[in-house]
Amino acid sequence: MGLWDDDDIEALESDLAQDAGNIYLNDPAKGLELVAKLLSAEKDYEKGKQVRELDYLLDYSLLNAVRNLNLSNEVSLSIQLNKISDKIEEYKKIRLLSDKTIIGIGGKFSAGKSKFINALLENDILPEDQKPTTSIPTYILNSDRSSMCAFTSNNQEVELDLQAMQALTHEFYDKYKLGFSHFVRNLVIKSEAIVHDRIAILDTPGYSKYDANTKKSVSDEQKAFDQLKSCDFLIWLVDIENGIIQNRDIDFIKSLGIPTPILFVFNKADKKIEADIKKILEESRKVLKKTDLKVYAVTAYSSLWAKEYLGKAYISDFLETASAYSDRKEDIGQQLNNIISSLNTVFDNMNANAINERNFLGNVIFRSEDILSVKSLAELYTDCFDQLKIIYDCRKRLNQVSWNIRNSFQTLTQ
Repeated sequence: MGLWDDDDIEALESDLAQDAGNIYLNDPAKGLELVAKLLSAEKDYEKGKQVRELDYLLDYSLLNAVRNLNLSNEVSLSIQLNKISDKIEEYKKIRLLSDKTIIGIGGKFSAGKSKFINALLENDILPEDQKPTTSIPTYILNSDRSSMCAFTSNNQEVELDLQAMQALTHEFYDKYKLGFSHFVRNLVIKSEAIVHDRIAILDTPGYSKYDANTKKSVSDEQKAFDQLKSCDFLIWLVDIENGIIQNRDIDFIKSLGIPTPILFVFNKADKKIEADIKKILEESRKVLKKTDLKVYAVTAYSSLWAKEYLGKAYISDFLETASAYSDRKEDIGQQLNNIISSLNTVFDNMNANAINERNFLGNVIFRSEDILSVKSLAELYTDCFDQLKIIYDCRKRLNQVSWNIRNSFQTLTQ
């Protein structure tokens, strides 16, 4: 029998460690070591400052620059800017996800999101358990080289091994009374298991509070909301054992403002007979039809058997649709340029209209012989000059803010 090489020994040690359970959960010293590694990542104060400045420019300065014009689309413009601001906040992932369609996986904590994702990928990347596991939103995307990393609240990227990544769960908190959500913003997993190289799957904590008495549960609900609202597409998981779609789910989904059709998946379908599956899906379709949500499809799935029921293939079709969407998706820089360009077009039109009105009134005044009419027209003529001054001042502020936004964004993404 020949000697084992280093790779054989490393593989054996890894297998033995897996058999023994998660070292970071079983060994307090290793758990502390993991916490120290994440906390010790050097904080990038300059990048953090740039993120805050750009966030302020988008959320306040840009709208304030045009506020005196009373734009008809100011509310929708504000929503657009807030969505962009949410994405920019995690600046290090801008380039990582810029050409990806982000598919969020949402649902209550018992819906089986992690198991569902593992079944789709045919790979047990995410930890599974009967109790809540995912405590940190996790992006999974295609790569020729598998790797895992954490993006900390200090805007730093920290590489992790598989067991370290799988330890960042509620179980770690339950065991050591120390959670990661305050200093770890996201996890990113690169894997060959993602067949579509143009999508990124986002696993989120359950939006519903699994324990209403803990602050951690409230954090999970807010974290799920913050992450899902900036997704391009949404797959909403429902535990089929809980029956039809619930109003609380619908209200939460509405609050996200997802612009694309949503796929509703009733998970754990292997626990129901076919007649019950059909009934639950039909009743849920009726409920959703009464809402203003865009629905891609309502289907049933078993994560245990990686099987979609009733002869449907909605899930694979949905993934294909999302993948194709990435070709039409604008990156954040393009979105910012389009918003600024549209505002400049509004200024051009308003300025042209005000000039035309001023010239028209001037001609009328010149030809008028009625003194009272001339006086009224003169007041309107003065109003036109005032409007042109407001437009000029607003445009001057817009040009300055636009330059600051483009400059900040370029600096941030270098």
